[in-house]
Amino acid sequence: MNRHFSLSSKWTRQFLALLVLASPLRAEDQVILTSPRGTFQIVQAEGQFDREWVVSAKDRTQRAALGGAHDAQPHTYYISPDERWIFAHVHMGSGMAAAKLFQRGKGVQFLPWRGGEGWLDDPAWRFHWRTSGSKPRRASSVGPGDEGIIDFVAWSPDSARVLLALRAGERQGKGIYMWHAYLNVRTGKLELTDYLRAVNRGAARRWEDGELRARWARPASAEPLDPLPPEAELKRRGEVAEARLNQLYAKAMQAAKDDVKKLLRDEQRNWLVQRDTGAKAYAAASPKAEQSQRRRQFFADTTEARNRELELVVE
Repeated sequence: MNRHFSLSSKWTRQFLALLVLASPLRAEDQVILTSPRGTFQIVQAEGQFDREWVVSAKDRTQRAALGGAHDAQPHTYYISPDERWIFAHVHMGSGMAAAKLFQRGKGVQFLPWRGGEGWLDDPAWRFHWRTSGSKPRRASSVGPGDEGIIDFVAWSPDSARVLLALRAGERQGKGIYMWHAYLNVRTGKLELTDYLRAVNRGAARRWEDGELRARWARPASAEPLDPLPPEAELKRRGEVAEARLNQLYAKAMQAAKDDVKKLLRDEQRNWLVQRDTGAKAYAAASPKAEQSQRRRQFFADTTEARNRELELVVE
């Protein structure tokens, strides 16, 4: 299930000023995110903005800290469909963002991946250098946010893979824009597939060409290791997401000012084209017998991600 929130669009940034946070479930808890199956929530306790907690949905007294205090570094969380993993996107400053991974322990406890604090930066960037043949900007080990930005893209439906994207470079020089890799949580290794290799071939050109970035159909789905759900189930999921999209888009257009309406309308049309183009590319990289299911997976993942983006600004 895709848990990607994109805040890059112009109309989204204009709407963020109008965003009103929902009331917390309890006076002392501000709910950040509810798990896919609804069994736990990530919350902030009242007055504690430098730390999050995992709280059981059935018994609010069962709670565990999610990592340590993180000062003024905003964290955005993405929970795997099986609720055993939490990916954290960490904003470190202008042009810098890091990533952490937490694995479920006992009860509602989540522990940093491979000990320490669970940072993914060093292994992710070293994997990029090794497989792409590019050179690091620093010779030492990579600290959080040192090289650039790590974005979350999606969890695979079987929770076996998390899809990452890397961005880095100089404003007037060379760089990469959305170079992708999987972290296989079953093996603990980063990996590429033929689909990602094809996607990554344009990473350097996307950094240099803003128009190319705007037209590019970016990945929205992670290839699973296990079989996908039946096609009928994927179709229903896509139909539900599409109906929700129509509701949210109508609300956004109703609330938007005239100049923002045109921007939103143009962006929505471009997004629809990108969704169709991206679905074809994702399906074409899979065996012929799976292509219809993969196309429906991408359609549902992309639409759900768009819905979450719209929800941030209209609800």
